[in-house]
Amino acid sequence: MILTLGALMNDVVIRSGKTLTLGDEKAEIIDKSGGVNFVNILTEVRHLNGVVYLSLGSLIAEFGNAPVVEVCARLRLDIVTAQGLRTALDNMIKEATKPVDKSQAN
Repeated sequence: MILTLGALMNDVVIRSGKTLTLGDEKAEIIDKSGGVNFVNILTEVRHLNGVVYLSLGSLIAEFGNAPVVEVCARLRLDIVTAQGLRTALDNMIKEATKPVDKSQAN
C-alpha cells in the first residue's frame, strides 16, 4: 500500500491519531518513530525468503573526529511492500529530476 500526502519539506504528515483507510476498515496510526532522520548511507541491503532487509544510516563526519555512521532505521519489508516502495521512489525520483520547462517561466 502506498500513501501519498502532499506536504512542505520536513513537515511530518503522518502522526499519531490520524487514520488510514484499509478496504472497509480504518486503522489508527501510532507513531513511535522517534523523529525524523536525514539518511545518506545504505548500511544493509539484502533479501532472504521473500523479505527485504534494508537499513539506513547517517554519516557523521566532524573535523578532528573519526567519521561514524549512525543507524537510523532497520526495515524488514515483505516483497509486495518492497515493490511498492520501489515504485514510489522511482516516481519521486523521476519527478524530482525532471528538467524544468523554461517556456513556462514568468
